[in-house]
Amino acid sequence: MIESSNWISPIAFSLGPINIYWYGIGYLLTFVLSFIIWSKYLYTPFIKWQLDTVDNPTEHKKSFLDNFLTFVVLGVILGGRLGYVLFYNLSEYLSNPIAILKLWEGGMSFHGGIIGLIIGMIIFARRNRVLFLSLTDMLCLVAPIGIFFGRVSNFINIELVGRTTTSPLGIVFPGDTVARHPSQLYQAGLEGILLGIIMFFTFKLAIKNYSSRVGILSLFFLFFYGLFRFIVEFFREPDIQLGFIFLGLSMGQLLSLGIVFLIVILLYMRHSYSHKNT
Repeated sequence: MIESSNWISPIAFSLGPINIYWYGIGYLLTFVLSFIIWSKYLYTPFIKWQLDTVDNPTEHKKSFLDNFLTFVVLGVILGGRLGYVLFYNLSEYLSNPIAILKLWEGGMSFHGGIIGLIIGMIIFARRNRVLFLSLTDMLCLVAPIGIFFGRVSNFINIELVGRTTTSPLGIVFPGDTVARHPSQLYQAGLEGILLGIIMFFTFKLAIKNYSSRVGILSLFFLFFYGLFRFIVEFFREPDIQLGFIFLGLSMGQLLSLGIVFLIVILLYMRHSYSHKNT
């Protein structure tokens, strides 16, 4: 059991009256690293093969990725925030709508972020005449980076805390009197590091014949994310305003089960379709 007397401040540093939070730094690092990876490794195999002619490939690549990043940022932030409001704390925000804009106070839903990204990518794909699934594949390869930084930030902010435990891994968080699972770090390890490794090797296999495997990276990502999230939720305290929803399962587990079942169906349909056409 670990007791934390000197906790890391949620504020990384201050610039005059402006406080810079670890949460914001995590988002910034995610977007910067994602842009670098897309630019160096993913644009050519995922996008360039779909374009018949490009007058200026270098300029097209830059403008494409700049606009793509803009849609990603908006999708993540708007979808994640509205998802949290709708799925987890609707009554409170209806009584105080202005609080929806207070992003610095925390409260983002991964499932809502997915919905926001899907909507943003559909619009972006239509505007740029590229395959929607090739865009989601690009996203899924870097998503574990964002999940990792996000969960570490949750840990620093003492958000989404774990259930009580007598395990040696338990931590007595500041302001608490009992030891809890550091479930945020469990998620950072499973949904960030392990999922990132799985996606890397899936990419290595799929890229050899990508034109016939478009979308497989997205399906694998959602399946393993849903599976890992479902497992970790057994160690995480359910949202206090919701508690356990059904059969002792939390909202996060029910949403994750829905994702897993949907992906299993889609993978089966994809396999059946491929088998009929070979």
